[in-house]
Amino acid sequence: MLTGPEQLQWRDALFDTFSEQELTDLLLYRLGDRINRYTSANKPWEAAIGDLVDAYSRRDKEDLLIAKAVEMRPKNTALMRLARGEKAAIAPDDASLERLIQESNSFLDLGTWLEAAGGLQVCVCRIEISVQGGGKVFGTGFLIAADLVMTNWHVVRCIAAAEDNDRSYQGPRAKAADAICRFDYKVLKNSAINPGSTVALAKDWRVALSANNPNGHEPLSDQLDCAVIRLAKSVGSLVIGDKPQAQGDRRGWISLPGAGAVPDLKIHSPLFIIQHPEGDPIKLALSTDAIQSVNANRSRVRYSTNTESGSSGSPCFDQNWNLIALHHAGDPNFSPGHRPEFNEGIPIDAIVSFLSKLDVV
Repeated sequence: MLTGPEQLQWRDALFDTFSEQELTDLLLYRLGDRINRYTSANKPWEAAIGDLVDAYSRRDKEDLLIAKAVEMRPKNTALMRLARGEKAAIAPDDASLERLIQESNSFLDLGTWLEAAGGLQVCVCRIEISVQGGGKVFGTGFLIAADLVMTNWHVVRCIAAAEDNDRSYQGPRAKAADAICRFDYKVLKNSAINPGSTVALAKDWRVALSANNPNGHEPLSDQLDCAVIRLAKSVGSLVIGDKPQAQGDRRGWISLPGAGAVPDLKIHSPLFIIQHPEGDPIKLALSTDAIQSVNANRSRVRYSTNTESGSSGSPCFDQNWNLIALHHAGDPNFSPGHRPEFNEGIPIDAIVSFLSKLDVV
């Protein structure tokens, strides 16, 4: 339940962010509610919002209110700050931010940083593939255009192998129709889960595939473990959420750097990963002393930022939220007692160069 001063903060943030019609639409289309249930029609609009916040707080529903407000305006700094307190949006806690500033020896504008984080998280999805014989394969992906998602080749290999009748592949197989991308899957207050919204793959789902390197072999410059897949809907051009008739910000996508742009993968520099580890709701892993090495042909970068199974296909960023790599794997040494020493991704400039040759970007 919110305190009196907190309720005032919420009232002011909602009043400054939404017009009367926008907040009315937010309640109706995203929460199935109406503000006149909680206030008098004769009250000034700002006071009516105060009554709304008080009502949701007394019912312990404030997490749902702020989650849907952030869903409608994911880049709004004031809403993001409120959401951090309710665990309704992806953002590091104060201790993490303090450590970031100290260890990276730089100062970040918090408002701009949170605004960027809010805009990025809605572009990341959990990939779910129901495989033949039962069970699911999970991965992570992210929008790079209105209807295009980038992930790892090995995440969707079970579909490609089935379609190509690839007898060399010994893993599970699946149909493209059995795969979905789930956006906005995240934890709310009190461990409640926002299930998000799903979109299927298009029939012509293959846009670009670049295989992984065989185990034990140094990767060639075109072995990028990368896949660009097409969705059945241009979800990046649609309003965030599962209510297409509702007002709100459009989802957007994460723009790839231009051909020839080379991110600075400096040793010991930070690397952040937005991901669905173990298929869990969306998480942010960050390390401010992350990057360990880049191989000779610049097809792999190693770092210490944490990941788990299911994180394959996650976007990797520098501390200013510039896309710098595609996460794909961890330390392959599974010997008993061995402590993993690195995680690994593909520098985004190598992927852009590959996609440019196919006229994908």
